[in-house]
Amino acid sequence: SPRVLINRLLYHENFFLANKLAEIVGIPQETILVHWAKTKIKFSKSDESDDQIFMAICSRIKTVAGSNKNSGNFPYATVAACAASSGRMKVALQLGQLERDHSSKVLLLLKISEYERAIKQISMQPDCDPDLFAYVLVHCVRMVNNNHWKGEELFRSCQSFPRFKDLLVSYLRGNDPKLYGSLLKYQKMYKQRALLLAEAACMTLENFREKMRLLAGSTAELEKASKISLCKLSLEQARLWEMQHSVADSLVGTSLSHTVLDCFKRNNENLAETFSKEFKMKPKTYRRIQLNGLAFCKNWSRMRELSEDKQVMRYLTLLDFAHACVKNSNDEEAVGYVERLDDCEDKAYMLMRLKRYSESLECAYAIGDIAILLAIKSSSAEGFIVEKASKRLEMLLEQKAADENANAPALSSSARSRGLSAVTDSIQDKAGCAQQ
Repeated sequence: SPRVLINRLLYHENFFLANKLAEIVGIPQETILVHWAKTKIKFSKSDESDDQIFMAICSRIKTVAGSNKNSGNFPYATVAACAASSGRMKVALQLGQLERDHSSKVLLLLKISEYERAIKQISMQPDCDPDLFAYVLVHCVRMVNNNHWKGEELFRSCQSFPRFKDLLVSYLRGNDPKLYGSLLKYQKMYKQRALLLAEAACMTLENFREKMRLLAGSTAELEKASKISLCKLSLEQARLWEMQHSVADSLVGTSLSHTVLDCFKRNNENLAETFSKEFKMKPKTYRRIQLNGLAFCKNWSRMRELSEDKQVMRYLTLLDFAHACVKNSNDEEAVGYVERLDDCEDKAYMLMRLKRYSESLECAYAIGDIAILLAIKSSSAEGFIVEKASKRLEMLLEQKAADENANAPALSSSARSRGLSAVTDSIQDKAGCAQQ
């Protein structure tokens, strides 16, 4: 066919015959011109200037393609890419400026390392393809990371284009913390850079010196930003990490509460108190951690001493001691604290939880807590406890009904029965909650 014949003529670089054949059969001559222009560039003489090559190509295109309007549709970017590959960057740039297809022009600018012009071209196009926009951004970032372009030049290039700048900031924040830090430094955003360094310090788990270096950098940035209070917090955090490192590497980066608890678990109460005083831990928080730590270590004698200390009992209750014992599987020790409780409701509940049903039953009956009596009745497997709970329940329900009758207007027997049934249902619901 004529097209196959033209392709063979182009392969042998016989452009004159190929052009004549295309004219005869009415085939568009763009492909012939592209091949000729590429060959012109590849085999141009060394003493032939870029301007001469560019003028020769443009003259030929205008001659063959006709008017300037038609020649404007010529794929200049394809020929410009060949020029870039051959080292004729000026020719590539000049031909690229004649390209009318926006996407082709942008990709050409990236190929010839004209990144700033590519950013300008993509940003000035209002209906730009989002995928192409993202490609330009990622390509520019990759060139910076590969040391083919300076980060400062990338940051300066995007200052005049808010849309590109915002997308760059979002991309670097989520994908390239190192370059994001350089961007913050370039824009003198000291506080944001300090927070970035602090986050990196917290995420560094194994290298303690690197962790401290990053935190020191964060402190320096906060000083530049005149954030005095945050700077003090950063210094205090560094001091905490140093003390944690002196105890154990595994503690570095953990919270103050976790560190104090760990000291108690190591049976080092003096060190725990040192951390507490050094970093001004609240007394109530410290006493709760102390209680949990002692219970974890089964130091029941020390716990009994604390329960007698009035200074300690300003922040803790006997119920806290009982819960700590139960949590660490010592119900017998918990009973001692429960028996000292003044609140009968708490006492009845804890005794039921410890399966001391007989004592819990008497406490619940004494305060008239029907919900706990019902919970004991459904929880206990001992027959005499169930029977005793049933009797106590009947007595309380009768007393409650009598009190309501004495204070309420006269009602029919059926109404009284419905009222008593409603009360019983409500109490059983509460008992279910107590048992849960």
